[in-house]
Amino acid sequence: MSKRKFEKFYNKHIDKVYRHVFFRVSQDRELTDDLVSEIFLKALRKFSTYDKNKSISAWIMTITKNHLANHWRDKKVTVSLDIIDDNTELN
Repeated sequence: MSKRKFEKFYNKHIDKVYRHVFFRVSQDRELTDDLVSEIFLKALRKFSTYDKNKSISAWIMTITKNHLANHWRDKKVTVSLDIIDDNTELN
């Protein structure tokens, strides 16, 4: 894989990926920058294994959607049932 080839890929898809992430993280620019960087690092690591018979746009958007799902899953807040008072009424 050449640096030039990945650079061309990056420039072609950065706007679409950035917008997709930006509107899914409540327009938080700092978080968007971090996530988009991570997404393209993943793509760079896997770029040589990309199946050229498939859409490269669909490939990067799949990475994007999976990365966002992982981000939200990892950020999920959990509460131990032990801290719920026995007298607390559950709806």
